[in-house]
Amino acid sequence: MANDIANQTQIAPLGLAILFILMVLLLFKNKDYIFISFVILSCFVSSAQRIVIADIDFTFIRIFIVFTYLRIVLRNEWVLESLHKVDILVLLYGFISIFSFTLLHSSISALINSLGDAFDTIGAFFIFRNYLRDYKDITYIIKLFAISSLIIFPFFFFESITGFNIFSYFGGVPVVSAIREGKVRCQGAFPHPIIAGSFWAVLVPLIWSFWNTKIISNKIVFFSIVSSILIILFSASSTPLMSVFAGFLFLGLYQFRKSYKEIKILLISSLVILQLIMDNPIWYLLMKIDIVGGSTGFFRFLLIDKFVENWREWFFLGIVDTYHWGEGYNLPSIGLSDLTNKFVAEGATGGIFRLLLFLIIFFTSYRIIEKKKDDNDFSHNKMLLWGILASLFIHFMNFWGVTYFGQMTYIFWMGIAICINIEYYNFNNTNLENKYIENGLKKKRIIS
Repeated sequence: MANDIANQTQIAPLGLAILFILMVLLLFKNKDYIFISFVILSCFVSSAQRIVIADIDFTFIRIFIVFTYLRIVLRNEWVLESLHKVDILVLLYGFISIFSFTLLHSSISALINSLGDAFDTIGAFFIFRNYLRDYKDITYIIKLFAISSLIIFPFFFFESITGFNIFSYFGGVPVVSAIREGKVRCQGAFPHPIIAGSFWAVLVPLIWSFWNTKIISNKIVFFSIVSSILIILFSASSTPLMSVFAGFLFLGLYQFRKSYKEIKILLISSLVILQLIMDNPIWYLLMKIDIVGGSTGFFRFLLIDKFVENWREWFFLGIVDTYHWGEGYNLPSIGLSDLTNKFVAEGATGGIFRLLLFLIIFFTSYRIIEKKKDDNDFSHNKMLLWGILASLFIHFMNFWGVTYFGQMTYIFWMGIAICINIEYYNFNNTNLENKYIENGLKKKRIIS
């Protein structure tokens, strides 16, 4: 689904100017500009913008990662004094990804590609681990996304009624939007409509968590959520629409959070019973999902089915290509090579060890927030913790219909880092607070 843009330098003058300004501010101003730079590059600049040097793609967000670590070195801002267990798992996940993908494809280009992917994962994850260190940091970056939704909404609205993508001026995204079943599929600065929809879907619960707080006004929260939902609708993609609907159901359980454990057991038990009484595997239900028309439910069902059926082919290191899994079926020319399922993609590109590490990282992070939501020390953050849980749940729902790339990679690892930091820092670390002051990091917010 990603655009064929690898190994091609693509720079628009406006994009380069924005990048230059942001990197200067990032290096020489306070740490708020790390968050501001990330949000602007994620929401408003095409992920296809890149500089290719010796076959190595430096996307603008990768350049942001490099400059952020340069800032850490120059300003001595590294504060992680020990590694959390998930930190070790993320490092191991990156190593396994490089090892399995390179060995599987046995080429220098495979090594370069896997190093780039690992750099995205590990680099972004530890930036957020290092800088999203307290309640104010976490709510600040969410606030920036909430404000960005209001700014970006008119561009998506314009694209939905004209079919013209204004962000094409940056390059890397089509000038004319895709159309499916008569519906314009808006993508803005994102590499694909489904990525645009999925991106804003996972942010909706986080913005919701600001309701009736003094962080931002309820009017901004309301219109930010409405803007995000409309952007998801403009993407004309069933996966994020289904996911955000499930997310709202999850948010609706906030009033019954004391019965969360019983509700979870009931839901899991229902799925088990459903599997026992169905003639087909439970993922057969994916065939029935077509919210916007023209969805590829059968393709997604068949991909999972063949992944399970042909487990010996990918189990150890992954598999070079899954095209042949679709032979004999009436499928697009790409066959089953398009891995539109995150779990399948993890196994097919890295084998069982990569898949298991990903699952352990995700569910360990989820479990951390499950525990913290009942912690009396976090009584003033109940809605934020519930919003984070709902956001993770939306990620989980997205995984069944899309493999993350572009901006989704970074927003996912930001979410995982937030979970780990909530346990690691406990939001109440006096020694860490003193270290902030010592390093000159405690300064007035740019947007308060």
